[in-house]
Parts: sequence; C-alpha cells; structure tokens
Amino acid sequence: AAVAGVVVLLGWAAPRWWGASGTRAGRATAGAAVLVGAALCVPWVPHVVSSVLGTTAISWRLAWVVPVPVLVGLVASVPARRLGLPATVLVPAVALALVVGAVPLWDARAGTALQSPRAWKVFPEDLRAAEWVVRAEPSGRVLAPARVVSAAQTLDHAVVPVGARPDHMATLDTIPEAHAPERRALQRLVEGAPEPDDLARAPRALEVLDVEVACAAWPGEELRAALAAAGFVEQYVDGPYLCARRAPGGGSG
Repeated sequence: AAVAGVVVLLGWAAPRWWGASGTRAGRATAGAAVLVGAALCVPWVPHVVSSVLGTTAISWRLAWVVPVPVLVGLVASVPARRLGLPATVLVPAVALALVVGAVPLWDARAGTALQSPRAWKVFPEDLRAAEWVVRAEPSGRVLAPARVVSAAQTLDHAVVPVGARPDHMATLDTIPEAHAPERRALQRLVEGAPEPDDLARAPRALEVLDVEVACAAWPGEELRAALAAAGFVEQYVDGPYLCARRAPGGGSG
C-alpha cells in the first residue's frame, strides 16, 4: 500500500509517465485513496470511526479494505497505460498472472491442504461439545471455552457467546452495559484459569449476561455448585467438558 501511495503521488507530479488515469477524475480518485489510507493510519482515527459507525473491533480493517484495492488496481494499470495496451489484452493478462504467479489458499506452500472427506481442525471433544451446544438451540448466551465457542459458531452463526477473542473483548471495556468484567470472570472460570474472586462474581454475572448454556473444562465442585445454585441442570459430560442448561431467563430467582 505504501508503494502504491508513492506511485499515485508520482502520478500527480508526472501524469504523463506515472498517471494511472489520464483524466482529472481518475487522478482525484487515486489521490482520495491515498488520503483515506493515510488518515486511517493515524492512531486516533480508527477509534473515531468506530464510535461514529459502531463498527468497534472491525474498524481497523478499513485501513486496507477501503484504499488498498483501489491503489493496487491503479498501480497495475500504470504500465498498461504507458504501453497503450487495450483492456481486451490487459484483463486476461492480469488474470493469467494471478493464476500462474499466485499461491492458492489450499496450496501446501500456504500451510494448508485439501482433504477428502472434509475434516475439522479441532480436537474431537471440542467438536462434540460444540455440536451439543448447537443441538440445544439456546436463545440466551452461551458460556464455554473459546475452542468450543469457535466450533459452535462455525456450525451455527446464531450462537451468541459470553466471551470473544481478547482483542475484541477490549473494545467492550468502554461500554458499561456490555459488562466486560463479568464476561472475563465467567470466561476464566470455564477455561479453568480463574482469579480468586471470579467464583464469587459468577452468580450475578450469569444473571446480567442472561447465560442459558454453560460448558466448563475440568470444572471443580465449587463451580458445579455455583451453576446448580443459578438454576443450571447438568446435561452433557464428555472428556474434559461438563455442560449445563437452564430455562431462558430462568435464573436462581
């Protein structure tokens, strides 16, 4: 993107040699892409964009989703314009270059491989727990270790988890109604790495977050008792996981 920005600026300075477009509108588009890309690299700008648009954790993607495709396309078109290549030649040539020179996502050089029959790259016990969560069809939130949640959301996008990836959780810290501290406390409990006061905070956290399904890895008796006191009934045990459920909105009263 940085190289593309330099080329676009050269296009303004010497449009005959470096301009991707011979029109004023084309150069304006290129310049706008550079300005947007540069602005999004300023540390506080993505935060402002997040606040205005409500995009929170995905706003950083704007730094490449918005300007980079435009810049790459403009840079790729510079040689074509200088050589006077018609579009009927340029488009197939670019497509052929991608096919010949690019590395497919499924290529071994990308660290992946096609497999038949299809297979999950997760531990079997994680997948089984995730499948149980999906079969439960919870209308409330799901509390489970990150591995189980990831698999469950792959199976059914309607699964609403308590926790999220750490970088996403950080975006909730400034939103009081998101109850970020409660989310972290519950997540640590089911991951098997609690802090001293997490168990004491669990009853209220389960209520305010409307947790309907809870799966914990290697739960101790204290956690099982806390879940039972909150109205959860154990329904699934397999490997390290114990999963319990309560009626939607049905707390301990």
